Amino acid sequence: MSTAMAIAAAARVVAQLIDRRVALENFTAFQSMKTTVLSPEQIDGTDMSATIDVPPHINIFPYHVAMNAAYRNAFEPSRNAFGQPVTTPPLALDISFLVSTHSSLELLPEMLLGLAMQALSDVPQLTRERVRTLLAVNPLIDPPDPVLVALQRSGLADQLEILRIEPLNLNADEMQKLWTSIHSRCRPSFCYRISAVLIESENSAKSALPVRTFATAVVQSVRPFIDRIDPPNLLFQAAASQIALVGEELVQPGAVAVFSNGARRPLDAGSTPTRALVTLPAGLSAGIVGVELVRTIDIGAAPLKEVNESNLAIFLHRPVFALKGDGTPDITLNAGVLSIRLQPPPTTKQEIRLLLNDPVPSASSAGFTVAGVLGNIPATDPVTFKLAGVTPGSYMVRVRVDGAETPLTLDGNGAYTGPKITVV
Repeated sequence: MSTAMAIAAAARVVAQLIDRRVALENFTAFQSMKTTVLSPEQIDGTDMSATIDVPPHINIFPYHVAMNAAYRNAFEPSRNAFGQPVTTPPLALDISFLVSTHSSLELLPEMLLGLAMQALSDVPQLTRERVRTLLAVNPLIDPPDPVLVALQRSGLADQLEILRIEPLNLNADEMQKLWTSIHSRCRPSFCYRISAVLIESENSAKSALPVRTFATAVVQSVRPFIDRIDPPNLLFQAAASQIALVGEELVQPGAVAVFSNGARRPLDAGSTPTRALVTLPAGLSAGIVGVELVRTIDIGAAPLKEVNESNLAIFLHRPVFALKGDGTPDITLNAGVLSIRLQPPPTTKQEIRLLLNDPVPSASSAGFTVAGVLGNIPATDPVTFKLAGVTPGSYMVRVRVDGAETPLTLDGNGAYTGPKITVV
């Protein structure tokens, strides 16, 4: 691969190609000719009205650098699960340059342009040896030019891709726009492109250890599909609860249910391909819970390998109020601060809201939503809610944890009866 000096080195290669072709002409007017890599206004100046005496001159101006489309699509940057690069693709560039000829003598610019175009058309591809020769520093010059030494060490001759030179057929309008943007006198000129210049990345990549052994297995490619979860809303219970996954191809060898908290549970007895029974894992938090089926197989060394992953289905795991010794909800209101114990206990990363509603809804009913204060406290401590700004009165109490709400009690007529608090 090449270093970051490759762009300048490519321009130097083109200039040397033209210089050596012009040197073969035994013509007196060309003896003082030189090829440079400059912006055209540095040669002619920016004053269009001034009369200047310009010696015979060929100039190379790299006016546009673009990403090489083929390499850009072939070498996509790849990163691992931690965002660290595992491959470092090169920066592949196409360099478009303007070849212009300058002279105050009649017809001399056109002669120089013909020689320059002939030199570039005769060498559509640059071999590695020719690039080394064109970038070589004259050993007779002591001390050598440090810029030319840096270009010689750019690695352009040793890059993976062989350099190619191709003409660009710009029409009159495109050439006019190009010269106008340069702010210089229009000179006899033609455009070429050199590709692809590969600049090596300086980023370090993570590499994996060598593979010690190989293992293969034949697995039927049948992906399980979960249509729904029954029940879709499940109240917390101290005893282990069971849910049913309803779908297709659910029972497969080695299939396990994976919950959103990372817990894994095998399928219970009585499961069928269309209805898989799963016992909830201990410590499952309240809120929206995701479940998926993953088939595991034993291939080679541990751990088991996962195949045939299902879609993700969700259900609502609803919290409940913890009960006091007398069987009533553990709710305490003291000095404007409401303390509530919930099951399962919420975590510090969950969003907790207190919902207060008028027991008898009407057009003028008041409702309040209060954020819970949990903090870094043990899970056995209650959640507290500051009721500042809550209008005094009697309210139905609910708590929402990550979108899952505690239930209200009902009487025989289906009316809500509690739990209630009275704010004074």
